[in-house]
Amino acid sequence: MHDRVDATLDLLFALFCSGEWGGARAAALDALLLVDQTQGDRAAGGILFMLAFLAADDGQWTHATHLLERLRKFYGDMRDEKRLAELEMIAAAIDFSRGRFSAAERAANAVLATKTSDQIRETAALMLDEIDWIQRRDKPLRSIGKTANVELTSRHALLRARRRLAHGALGPFAAQLFDWENGGSLPEVGNGSEKLMLFRAALGRGRNDVVEKIASELHIGHEAVSEDASESELRILCAASALAFPFARNDFSPMRWRFATRNRLGQWQEIGSVASLSAAELDAILASPTDDWIACSDRELLYIDDLSQWSAGAREAVASLFHVRAEHHRLRRLVDEDPIEARSESIEGIVGESQAMRDVYEVIARVAKRDVPVCILGESGTGKELVARAIHHQSSRRHKPYTPINCAALPENLIESELFGHTRGAFTGADRDRAGLIETTDRGTLFLDEIGEMPLTAQAKLLRFLQEGEFRRVGETVNRSADVRVVTATNRKLEAAVEQGRFREDLYYRVRGVEIVLPPLRDRANDIPLLASHFLCAEQKKHRSGPARLSAEVEAAFASYHWPGNIRELQNTIRAAHALAGDAREIDLEHLPERLRGIKIVRTPLGSYQDAVARFRRELIEKSLLQANGNQNQAAAMLKISRQALAYQIRELGILVKPLKQQRT
Repeated sequence: MHDRVDATLDLLFALFCSGEWGGARAAALDALLLVDQTQGDRAAGGILFMLAFLAADDGQWTHATHLLERLRKFYGDMRDEKRLAELEMIAAAIDFSRGRFSAAERAANAVLATKTSDQIRETAALMLDEIDWIQRRDKPLRSIGKTANVELTSRHALLRARRRLAHGALGPFAAQLFDWENGGSLPEVGNGSEKLMLFRAALGRGRNDVVEKIASELHIGHEAVSEDASESELRILCAASALAFPFARNDFSPMRWRFATRNRLGQWQEIGSVASLSAAELDAILASPTDDWIACSDRELLYIDDLSQWSAGAREAVASLFHVRAEHHRLRRLVDEDPIEARSESIEGIVGESQAMRDVYEVIARVAKRDVPVCILGESGTGKELVARAIHHQSSRRHKPYTPINCAALPENLIESELFGHTRGAFTGADRDRAGLIETTDRGTLFLDEIGEMPLTAQAKLLRFLQEGEFRRVGETVNRSADVRVVTATNRKLEAAVEQGRFREDLYYRVRGVEIVLPPLRDRANDIPLLASHFLCAEQKKHRSGPARLSAEVEAAFASYHWPGNIRELQNTIRAAHALAGDAREIDLEHLPERLRGIKIVRTPLGSYQDAVARFRRELIEKSLLQANGNQNQAAAMLKISRQALAYQIRELGILVKPLKQQRT
């Protein structure tokens, strides 16, 4: 299979370089099918690139656009900036073949501004040179005609021939085309690429009859051969309103431009394609704008080629547009960085009003603003992941990914691959390249739960990433980088794990940073009714039926239970009791598991006046219930209060009412 792939690739590149682009397209499709089956997207990238260019040159724009998006996603996931920059050549080829020369110029100029292969640079330069010829601009040629590709060399020779310069041999169709441009017969086209070459030649020669005929056949529009002042102004205004700010240096090509902003300290920041100026020069221009400069505000300057020739209204419009875009960008940054104030009560789905939880909320609000290491400590089931999620949602990374991972739930041989990713063939079953969670969480937050269970080999890699911001996929020798905030959690004492050699000491000091200690549920008894009510409400909304409250006996049992499983145990208890209660109005003791039904109610000693009153009320009611054999109606009559008032007192005081005893007959 590999020999067949190599042979197909050799044929593809031979056909492409020899100028047989029709055959190259067919070979590319065959090679793509083979490589997809055997080597994955990494090997297919070069074939997809070539196929996308050939499809664009032939007028197959839908296919070319689909391939371009596939490549952008693949290289974007890999964070391969060089390949992403090279894809601008495909974008330029698509716009160039459709007659969208302004967009093609921007993309081709972006290619020339980056370091890439000679053949890609030559292709971009050829497009720019032909646009110059079509637009009747007298500019020197950018292309050099020295690539190994026969078709590209022929197109360069045609451009030189059009300028009456010495040139090399023309390809067969290029020779026919040049002959037609000089009075010969109309050449016969054999494919979409040749028809589009004829279309562009007709544009440059002013043969509108041929232009309209081909444009109608291919359903394409075309830009005017030259722009007057108003069209140039409109193009710049449209680009300034539609493109992302800050603008890229080639966004307004072929126009040169520069936008400078002065901050409150008198420092200038500049973007654009014109060479930067000194602060003194910019201060002088701001005081008295000259030539093609205009003041957008009392601290902003804009330069555009030939701006002085624009109409007064257009000059004011473009200055206002740049000012608004810059101000909007500044405000957006302020909003994204705006710190979130601490809340006194529950946040991000965390329920609790005890002092211990209020302290936790305050720490969350403080540490969320800064990318400091955070280690969340607490027993299993105390809500460590909710705290990590709250930190993410209150940080400046809240609009980026949040990824939780339980280190204890992954096998030791897979945790490295899960975190750092792997390459094809790195281990058995690795049939294609795969990005890890660190890579996919770039600029977001990664939550490592139960970090104490992480294997030592993975700990070493994690330490390097935390220190250097770099990592390697399993089976790869190339360093990658990612900007990820790592929040950790553990239910064990890491100090003991360090002493036992099961956790790296250097990693321990790296991750502990700010420690947030979550109290167990038994230490926040005042929050138990709130949590129980929260979970019960969630169950009722989910099933749209069932009990909506807890009986006084259940509330008393909950308050007396020690909850070794913490909040998770309470939630599952409510869930199971809600199911067992069916259509009952409230959850009673009989719906609880045995460990709760037999719990001994613990009475806490009271000391204040109010506590003494409450103790007296409880003892009085319990005595009345005992004398009434548990009958609440009789107990209410003995106390000379209503049945509803007695029920309220029972619920408020957490009194456990024993069932009525059967009367003997």
